[in-house]
Amino acid sequence: MNKIRIFFSIIYNLLLSPFILFLLTAALFTKYIYVSQAISIIPFSFGMRIRRNFYRLTLAKCGKEVAFGFGTIISYRDIEIGNRVRFGPYNTLGHVIMGNDILTAQYVHFLSGSKQHGYKDLNVPMNIQPGTSKTIVIGDDIWIGCNVVVMDSVDNGCIIGSGSVITKHVSNYNIVAGNPARIIKKRE
Repeated sequence: MNKIRIFFSIIYNLLLSPFILFLLTAALFTKYIYVSQAISIIPFSFGMRIRRNFYRLTLAKCGKEVAFGFGTIISYRDIEIGNRVRFGPYNTLGHVIMGNDILTAQYVHFLSGSKQHGYKDLNVPMNIQPGTSKTIVIGDDIWIGCNVVVMDSVDNGCIIGSGSVITKHVSNYNIVAGNPARIIKKRE
């Protein structure tokens, strides 16, 4: 039984290596987000391994035991991810630095701040007005429910309720929910 497992592990890794090399090459010649979109839809544990290995090699930092769920798209290389982070299906990441021990449900969106698009000049269409990107920081030991939009930093030990929109900084050990998110109570 052990020999069979070793045999399939070798075959699996032989298939994995050329694919990773192809993705690394593709990332040199096209926008990073396009490669991320392509690998986000590879199913099963094979896709999970492809994503983990690719991001370990290309992101500014990608810790141990990080799981990238199906459909998770990373927009930029400068992202930092700590250890034991689990992204649920269909997450998106803008400019973000993430700590350790983070759990996200499906459809969580980490935006690059709340001012990515300009709108003040009425004589210029909004889609061509300049905006400002910001790197948000997500602390350690965070649990984020499904369908959450994060536009500002979240400190350690927080719980973000499903459907919340984080528009302001969330301080340590708060449980927040709503649109815009408000403190429901403090973790004790």
